[in-house]
Amino acid sequence: MPTVFSIPKPFEGAAATAQWNALRSWRALGDDVELLLFGDESGVAQAARSLGARHEPRIKRTTYGTPLVSEAFARAAELVTGDVIVYANADIIFLRDILSAVEHVSR
Repeated sequence: MPTVFSIPKPFEGAAATAQWNALRSWRALGDDVELLLFGDESGVAQAARSLGARHEPRIKRTTYGTPLVSEAFARAAELVTGDVIVYANADIIFLRDILSAVEHVSR
C-alpha cells in the first residue's frame, strides 16, 4: 500500500479545518496506508499523533522559511517502507478510488 506524505500549513483558522478534513480522509483509506507529515508548524505533531501518522518535524527550508518540497520528496524516499509514495497538499481530500488509481499507475 502507498505512503501519502505532505507538508501541512499551521493548523490555524480555515486551514486547520481543511487539513483535518483531508487528513482524516487519508486515514479512512485504511490502516495499511502509511501517512507521513513533515514540518514543525503549529498543530502538525498533534495531527500526526491523532491519526497514527509518522511525523518528521525537521525539514530544510529556504532563506524565507518555506519548507523545501524537494527535501520532503528526498526524505520520504528514504523513510517509507513501501514502494509507492504519493505527495499531496494537506488540504486534498481522497476518496477510496485513489487506491485503485495509485495501483494502476504503479504498474
